[in-house]
Amino acid sequence: MGAVRPGVGVNDGVQHYIRRRTGAEPVTFDHELERRALERTLGVALFQDQFNQLAIDVGGLSPSEADRMRRAFAKRHNDDLVQRWWERFRDGAASKGVGEKTAHRIFAKFNGQYMFPESHAFAFGVTAYQAAWLKRYYPLEFYLGLFNQQPMGFYTPETLKEDARRHSIAILNPDVNKSEALCTDKGAAVRLGLSYVRGVGEAAAKAVVHARSRGGPFVSLGDFMERSGLEQRQVEDLIDAGALDSLCTDRRRARWEDGLLYRPVGRQRALRLPVEQDLADLTEAGSVDEMAREYATMSMHPSGHVMGYVRERLGQDVLTSADVPHVPDGAQVTVAGLVIRRQRPLAKAVFITLEDEHGHIPLVVWPDTYARLQHILKGSFVIVTGTVSRREGTLNIVVQDAQPLTVLAAAPRACDFR
Repeated sequence: MGAVRPGVGVNDGVQHYIRRRTGAEPVTFDHELERRALERTLGVALFQDQFNQLAIDVGGLSPSEADRMRRAFAKRHNDDLVQRWWERFRDGAASKGVGEKTAHRIFAKFNGQYMFPESHAFAFGVTAYQAAWLKRYYPLEFYLGLFNQQPMGFYTPETLKEDARRHSIAILNPDVNKSEALCTDKGAAVRLGLSYVRGVGEAAAKAVVHARSRGGPFVSLGDFMERSGLEQRQVEDLIDAGALDSLCTDRRRARWEDGLLYRPVGRQRALRLPVEQDLADLTEAGSVDEMAREYATMSMHPSGHVMGYVRERLGQDVLTSADVPHVPDGAQVTVAGLVIRRQRPLAKAVFITLEDEHGHIPLVVWPDTYARLQHILKGSFVIVTGTVSRREGTLNIVVQDAQPLTVLAAAPRACDFR
């Protein structure tokens, strides 16, 4: 867990650790005094505690001095402060028989980038193991818990929904006659809660559940609106999210009917009048329109993925994530998808992950290419051309060119940690 922190990447620490772990590089120390601090991590500092230990063992600093020196690297405009600490470290190292050149190499490992304390990394590792165990043996409960804790974590609900689907757990649209305020367990599926719909909120969701428990299931759109007391926009969002599909055969027609039925809540109860004669003969809402409205109201499309709707117009030359693993190293490919991650660690490259209807596609973008294409790669959907790169059991597509792909006005946002 500690290796993914930016501070470990300084001086290519992650690469050195991986090579040493796999036996491709010998474990070495700049001085024997480093051994106590770094031996268990193969000579690479993975945890911030190890820097404190290095300062004590090599530089002769006291524990409090070591921690103050570590913190000094994270301060702004710290050149003078770091210089003073270097002199203190150098003199302390000299008193222990460490030459100035060696002391400087060790001191250069200190940095102000974020690192985990070892206890934090250990706790993180335990949590990751427990989560993986839960996902393996109790996937329904795992995803149910995740959806009920949103917003949280690295991935969006859309990406979590796709992962759940790949683990045989379906995500069902909210339903005013079946959903609670929060998401619930429905056999091998998770039923989204009413509060999951944008603009509804916990109070309105509980009002719907309370009205249903008192008067029984809702039998029509008008019955629902009268008994729930929701505002018109909240009813529209529930329609768009599919939460009224059990009462309305067509969502577009339901929105029209909602406009005819809605009366602001006042002291006097509104007289229920028939509106059938005023319903327009509308073209039925298509699947693409319903998908777009679900993304707008829930940031996900429970029954599918947006890329499945645009695949036909992309052409056969655009490969899917299921195709890419079968392409040989060095081959040129074109792929497309929703950007779910952008990361720029201390390594030179920018790492981007695309998601399509089958899974994920990892991209590597070198600095010159990113400078040329960043206005496109910052978009939600892209078409990318690049070269397949297979190294040490990993697969990436090294991006050469990119084009924007217009799909949704309200797309799920990527995790952008550049």
